[in-house]
Amino acid sequence: MLTIEQKKIINHKRGPAVVTAGPGTGKTHMLCHRVRHLTNTGVSTEEIVLLTFSTAAARNMAERLKGQFNIDTVVCSTTHAFGLRIIMDYWPELGFTAKPKVKAKLLNKRLAFIVKKVAAQNKMPYKKLQNAVYRATKEGKSSSQIKLDPGLSKAITEVLNRYKNGKLRKNWVDFADMLNLPTQLLKDNPNIMKKVGANILHLLVDEVQDFCEKECQLIYYLAKYAKSAVLVGDTKQSIYGFRGASPKCLRKLIKYLKPIAYQLTISFRVPQQTLGLVNAIGADINDDPKLTSNRQGFIARFFCSANNDEQSDFLIREITKLLARGVPAEEIAILGRTRRSLILLKNALTKNGIEAVERYGEAKEKPVKVLKALMLIAKWKARAPKQGKHRFTPVNALTRVLKYSGLPEKVQQELLNVVCSDGWDSLSVPKKWAINLTALYWH
Repeated sequence: MLTIEQKKIINHKRGPAVVTAGPGTGKTHMLCHRVRHLTNTGVSTEEIVLLTFSTAAARNMAERLKGQFNIDTVVCSTTHAFGLRIIMDYWPELGFTAKPKVKAKLLNKRLAFIVKKVAAQNKMPYKKLQNAVYRATKEGKSSSQIKLDPGLSKAITEVLNRYKNGKLRKNWVDFADMLNLPTQLLKDNPNIMKKVGANILHLLVDEVQDFCEKECQLIYYLAKYAKSAVLVGDTKQSIYGFRGASPKCLRKLIKYLKPIAYQLTISFRVPQQTLGLVNAIGADINDDPKLTSNRQGFIARFFCSANNDEQSDFLIREITKLLARGVPAEEIAILGRTRRSLILLKNALTKNGIEAVERYGEAKEKPVKVLKALMLIAKWKARAPKQGKHRFTPVNALTRVLKYSGLPEKVQQELLNVVCSDGWDSLSVPKKWAINLTALYWH
């Protein structure tokens, strides 16, 4: 079932269009139906390109097209992967002597080696140069485009030139090259830009608010020559600022493409009871139309706790009530801002006989990290008589071990202060907490 708003976008004929799609408004559903509509009107699936910001999102889109409409030849790709395709098609124009290979990890080590060497030659702090080079490579800018002191700017230029020449000599590309090289190629070669654009009859872009500036530049060049381009996003849902994503990038696309504007305002996910809060928060970010919904939900409760312990006690009481009413444990989810608070909460739940499972990335690596921290502490202890107790203290390692111990935050801080100020031998753990540390060791 399609809404009137969705049908308008599906039938979009020509030129660029930007769709403001609030949470749960069926944008992925709409994009899949647009692909089917295009193929039903005689467009070859090989002339349709669907870009998104992550491999998982691209895979999900491909699976939905295959499962719903038996369409499996549409290009569903990340911008990086699509940029790499352009590199492979036009590698001679980029200065390579053979088709390049992706060597991201190896090149990261090579770049770090060059930075150390140049930092030593110029007698400057390695970290300072490393951070400046990282910024320049991430943003795809030359040192002259970044406001820095002349000495640092010169060092960055030397690092990047050595790094670039080494990649060309070896015919290697890294992760940043997948965007920087094709974007620069299309910008400097209008004929190549027309050729690439001519192969894309219809462009669809999902979650455009999550793209960084270089990704948006690539999308701009692709959308400029495609017969139609539908870009779907919502600046209110821009959460990837740490990787360079910004609402400003989407606004620049709108400024230069001058697209037709569409909105998806009927949410199938947000219940009526929370629409007021969602729309109020959205109004503080931009002036997009308010969301509407026919879905019934429940009225949210708000509890303000003074600390993590009080929050844990409240959640334990609430979860105990839900379990007593027959709600399955797997249907109860807890979201947190940081892993630290979630780890402490999980330990508190376990202590009260409530089983909990952590479901965020790298959960399997925690035991390894704790083990490394314990080894570092042991190393520090073994060297203490030679180095002196105040020469070096593995604060991060101690913090990690204490964090996973399940001790209250106040106790953790007290123990950390004692160890850092008076050395490991001065540590005395109360018996009621000692069992937690013992359990941590054996696990």
